[in-house]
Amino acid sequence: MGLDDFMDVEPSSTDNTTEDVEKSNNQEESIVDNNYGPIGYESLEEYEDTVDKSIKLEGGLFKYNLPIFPVIENTDTYSTSARYREENMKRNLSCINVDKHILSDVPRELIMLDTGETDKNKCLETLSERFNQEAKPDTEVYVYFFGKIREIAKFAIGDSLTDSWSLKDKDHILKAIYDESYTQRFRKSDEVDSKYKHIDHIEPW
Repeated sequence: MGLDDFMDVEPSSTDNTTEDVEKSNNQEESIVDNNYGPIGYESLEEYEDTVDKSIKLEGGLFKYNLPIFPVIENTDTYSTSARYREENMKRNLSCINVDKHILSDVPRELIMLDTGETDKNKCLETLSERFNQEAKPDTEVYVYFFGKIREIAKFAIGDSLTDSWSLKDKDHILKAIYDESYTQRFRKSDEVDSKYKHIDHIEPW
């Protein structure tokens, strides 16, 4: 999980015999065949050994569709760089970062994304239910950022394989990650109520 996982093997000498080259090629093919998908581990078991904790995420919020999403808690629960298995979806997450703040210092758009609400009072109500205590401006909170391991790795693969970002290449990569094209279809569809097509107004806090 550290830097060693990304280190390249030292290049072999240019004086290799044909036998050495064939042996090297066979070893490389074996490594490629055994790698566990886009994660970069030689086996599923080796990858699973890095995930030793579980996390339960509540609700079906849109933020869980993002490759990276926030979770605001009032307890020091998760550890940066640790990997967690999400109980409901059975997907693996990395805790990318955690910061301690008072609630009033957390950007409102982040609170909105975390709670799935845009109204200030509803946001505070949602956090109060989560915290089992009243959420106030001076409440100390921990802002966690989790990343979906496979999706993040796919972004990296997309960048590493695409030298020239043509519209076609970019569209293929985005569709492979989270079907961005569906957003456009949603806005253009005659079957969608017009009130949902231009949701861009939020009451001042």
